[in-house]
Amino acid sequence: MKHLKKVKTIYCNYLNFEHPGDVGLDYFSHLKFTWKESMLLLTASVVMFLHGIFPPLFDFWYTEYLRKTQERVPIRKRIDKFHSSGIGDPRPYR
Repeated sequence: MKHLKKVKTIYCNYLNFEHPGDVGLDYFSHLKFTWKESMLLLTASVVMFLHGIFPPLFDFWYTEYLRKTQERVPIRKRIDKFHSSGIGDPRPYR
């Protein structure tokens, strides 16, 4: 019985099957969006790796990447909606 409670806790805390709808997307739109973002993030990782080796290279690129990301992903509004729904812990991660 203890194991079932643990599985239920894991399910409730980590698996949100309603997530695409929570952010206003259907499954395939969410999939397309996340794959595009992961490719942009991979590019950003390579750029920052190269910038670390040779700092003058891509001097302001990352700042611009972050600005564009904030325009594409209005995260604060979504986080507020998420926490106001009673799901999740509103405390910041430590």
